[in-house]
Amino acid sequence: MRPLSKQKNNPGKSDNALWSVRLHQFLSFSGFFDKNASFGGKWAFFPGCTMSAHSPDLVMAVYAYLYGVYPHIGLFGNCCAQPSLVLSERRFSARLKILEHRFRDAGVERVIVCCPNCAVTLRRIPNLEVVSIWQVLLKHTPKMALKSGLPVFVLHDPCPARTEPNVYEAVREVFSRLGLTFVEYPANKNKTLCCGRAGMLMLRDPEKGRKMLLHRIAQSPCRNIVTYCFSCVDAFKSAGCRAFHGLEYIFTPSEKIHWTLRESLSRTWIHRWITARRIALKAELRS
Repeated sequence: MRPLSKQKNNPGKSDNALWSVRLHQFLSFSGFFDKNASFGGKWAFFPGCTMSAHSPDLVMAVYAYLYGVYPHIGLFGNCCAQPSLVLSERRFSARLKILEHRFRDAGVERVIVCCPNCAVTLRRIPNLEVVSIWQVLLKHTPKMALKSGLPVFVLHDPCPARTEPNVYEAVREVFSRLGLTFVEYPANKNKTLCCGRAGMLMLRDPEKGRKMLLHRIAQSPCRNIVTYCFSCVDAFKSAGCRAFHGLEYIFTPSEKIHWTLRESLSRTWIHRWITARRIALKAELRS
């Protein structure tokens, strides 16, 4: 990924994007949002920025499920630092090092992630095993009441999952077990197309990102989309599609799923703050 500071085609847009990423990373690694709860176990749940921004309730529901599978699992509300890659390799490496020390100091050896981008990024940390939530759900599929009256959805594989057959196959098996009806895009699994947000493309080159998004949507007449990346969910909603995350199907009541609503930027940060406070409270209650 080419750092924004080295992009000269449109200095004005690059400067604005650079400022946005700097602010995002400054806040993400500040004491307001950087909260962790560790309880002495070797496992930790790492929901990631986009999930925390999407729904604090969903974060805690998934954590409650995981706690039932792995007693003493921790909850780490950090950012994976991937946005810093568009600033410089040096800043990214420094922030990733912070995460490495956090995991090591807490005795964490395995992290469970919901975000495909977090999975790719955290695998750069030595001696840390990264496991997808879908691999856990495949082994320990929760019992749930089937949601009735849902339309058929088309399944979108996020582009970071192209090289993860154990993940995209697990997603399909879990959906099938839980009764979610879906169809496939012609380009799927290891040939899936990007929603236009890879490497923060919508920020770096909005026009190109938008073209990629519309090209993906045009691959199917279906405008009801299910995926397993929260950034992809927001991208599809931005184009007027009815989109939701697979974890919402499992852990969120139907009446609380916002199929088309996009949260404002300020609201996503409020969600992240709420998530951080809930994590901090858990740490205080267990200390």
